[in-house]
Amino acid sequence: MAPVSKYMLAAAKAQGTDELALYVTDDSAEWHRAEFGRQRINEEAYTVLESTNYSIQIDVMNTNPKNPMGVLFTSNSNGTYFTRNIEYTNRNLIGNVDFEKVQGIQGIVLVNTVANGKEIELGANADKRIVTEISFDDGRTFQDLHVDDKRLHLHSVTDLSNSGRVFSSPAPGLVMGIGNTGKSLKSYEEGDLYVSDDAGLMKRQPRRFSIPLTTARSGRKPIYRRRSAPSSSRPYLTPLASNSSLWASKDLDQKLPGTCS
Repeated sequence: MAPVSKYMLAAAKAQGTDELALYVTDDSAEWHRAEFGRQRINEEAYTVLESTNYSIQIDVMNTNPKNPMGVLFTSNSNGTYFTRNIEYTNRNLIGNVDFEKVQGIQGIVLVNTVANGKEIELGANADKRIVTEISFDDGRTFQDLHVDDKRLHLHSVTDLSNSGRVFSSPAPGLVMGIGNTGKSLKSYEEGDLYVSDDAGLMKRQPRRFSIPLTTARSGRKPIYRRRSAPSSSRPYLTPLASNSSLWASKDLDQKLPGTCS
């Protein structure tokens, strides 16, 4: 049993099977069985994602667990009927899903999917080609993410380099991530920092770093620091600036370990 926004979910399993039935309530008194059409819900094969006060979002694994992918479902207002929104979401072996709602702004969602998902689903021995998409209507429709007319892809939950939220900042509308432009997502070490001050609609790269950064997400200004070595100074970004001069180095009272944010 688990609370999700204003809802409560409970899973039930019949003896001798790993198929689950999910039950939902929005008032703790009347429960309804959640309907996913023809999609089976198996034990340890679904992930309840960040949801809203008017819908629940669940990712259901529907491929081989050794190379997991899923399908994203969104419920109706009382959480009983779920519809398929996006196929081949990127999952990892422990059930994490590349999905995050932008903090502080209703309706904006970032998700990573597998471009060659059909090929992998049919048993091909191939690496995932991961791509990033964004939604402005709580995951009902998605579109490509772009910077300077190039498609942008960002590392997400399945590839965390620090704790906490991946993209969002307490500063309203500010979104940030490590990634690259091109056909699909490359390794983290090949990534650069991208920032948007308009909730993801237009990404920009304020400065190139040969070494990826970690972020501190507290207060009004996000702070970025190189991860490679301890440092007594770190570059910081002033939101809403739009040129390379927005970066500065700030001396700190003590050195910070290279892997901390």
